[in-house]
Amino acid sequence: MTMRIADVMTSELVTIRSEAPLSECRDLLLRHPIHHLPVVDAERVVGVVHAETVLGMLPPDHRTAAQVASRVYPWAYAHEALWDVLGRCAASLDDVCLVKDEQGRLVGILTERDVVRLAAEHLPASQRVDDIASTTLRSVTAGCTVSQATERIHRQMARHLVVVDQQGALLGLLSAQELLGCVDPQLAVGRLVDARRVVRVDWGDGAARTASAMLDANADAAVVMTGREHRAPDGLVTVTDLLRALRLAPAIAT
Repeated sequence: MTMRIADVMTSELVTIRSEAPLSECRDLLLRHPIHHLPVVDAERVVGVVHAETVLGMLPPDHRTAAQVASRVYPWAYAHEALWDVLGRCAASLDDVCLVKDEQGRLVGILTERDVVRLAAEHLPASQRVDDIASTTLRSVTAGCTVSQATERIHRQMARHLVVVDQQGALLGLLSAQELLGCVDPQLAVGRLVDARRVVRVDWGDGAARTASAMLDANADAAVVMTGREHRAPDGLVTVTDLLRALRLAPAIAT
């Protein structure tokens, strides 16, 4: 039976009014474990506010959610086949998809956690981390300030920065969510991360098992480690990587 987007989407939505101030966008992103915030006006979607966008506009100014929202985003009707929707998301390099009914009203969203869960359940056992992982890492040292990290995440629209010490050993992963709640722009980012919270995998590990570990840790990325003592980060498995792999998974395509 063909899987539909309605079968796997999240229907409990966190949205924001188009006229809401930027400060409210920040507060909602901090209060909920989400990365994308749909902007609605009379039940119609106006756009999507990304955490990286809000981060680059701190402290909040007079702008509204509608003014900072992206107007280009993947969307689908609830009845559409999941395989088709994943293809559109992969082509757009976006890992979220808004789901509408026939009247254009927002009824759900395909979240990062939905994608990770699908990968854990449907990626073939033979698929390994080295088949899907990204090898281009954006890294900073522990002494980098919150202000510097904020500027880099906003400028590159990066989902994560890998934080390392002077010897290149992994200290943690930094995302826009950690930075949104930080009030001291000169604080060193090494103070914000914890290596114990990072999902670590090896190049030969299974992709589905990696997704399961991410799901258990409520993480949207896993760090691929290398070296004799597995201390240095060498790659990253992101939600986007899992989404691309799912597009080719036999269980999804049939």
